[in-house]
Amino acid sequence: MSALQAFLDDYPACLIEGRFLSLYLPSLAFPDGDFDLALYSHLLFLFSRQLDKAFHQSSLLELCRVAQEVRVFPPLALGGESSPHLEGGIEMLRAAGHTVSIQRVNDEYQGGACELLRIQCADG
Repeated sequence: MSALQAFLDDYPACLIEGRFLSLYLPSLAFPDGDFDLALYSHLLFLFSRQLDKAFHQSSLLELCRVAQEVRVFPPLALGGESSPHLEGGIEMLRAAGHTVSIQRVNDEYQGGACELLRIQCADG
């Protein structure tokens, strides 16, 4: 939980300094390859019932467009069950030339959420 506390401690300064942008997937206003790493947490896969397959797949591709590496946490739907969009998303990413793996994490912010989706983007 130290990462969460560090974020919360830094949040007021982030707002004042303009380090947060309000953008919406699946379209990001950044140039191709603008970031070394994109961290994405608690939306994709988690809201599998609310956001369809097309949203998940186009969002993953967009994150890969702007970053060399993408990490998505957790790759689970609400309630801790497997997301119906995960396997298809992995297949789609691999077909697009990206390297995809599921990696174990040490911190469990949500019950059963002990893995993340890691994508080494093809153009990165």
